[in-house]
Amino acid sequence: MNARIHIILLLLVPLVMGCYKDDLDVADLNNNPFDPEYVGPAVFELEGTYTQFVDLGEFTVLYQVIEVRVREDLFLSSAAYTVQLTDLQLGMVQNVVPDPPGSNIWKYYREPAPGQEICVELRLANNQSTAGATTFCVTL
Repeated sequence: MNARIHIILLLLVPLVMGCYKDDLDVADLNNNPFDPEYVGPAVFELEGTYTQFVDLGEFTVLYQVIEVRVREDLFLSSAAYTVQLTDLQLGMVQNVVPDPPGSNIWKYYREPAPGQEICVELRLANNQSTAGATTFCVTL
């Protein structure tokens, strides 16, 4: 009878142990760059600011360009996204597009402001939600 109990216990122990789960600490789940509470390396890298003439057909316009790179290597998996930009001086919010298309380089074109500090706030956006903001200030 004693051997029978040992055999039953030996069979039950792996079953019980297999059901054990580690407690999940939601506070530690902050490594996704799309999360507003993301904690990790900077997702945006400022490439710089410069002026560029843009041909609009009938005439050419001089714009100030603020260029940033998105660190897609920080994404947990491949993801479609946009970049939402807020021009803090103008109060304008818009989605910027990659330039060149399909790249991880994003450019914001605005009226030049030589000698004036221009600050923009950038956020990753996907599935109608936005991540935490990164702010860059540049001067021509």
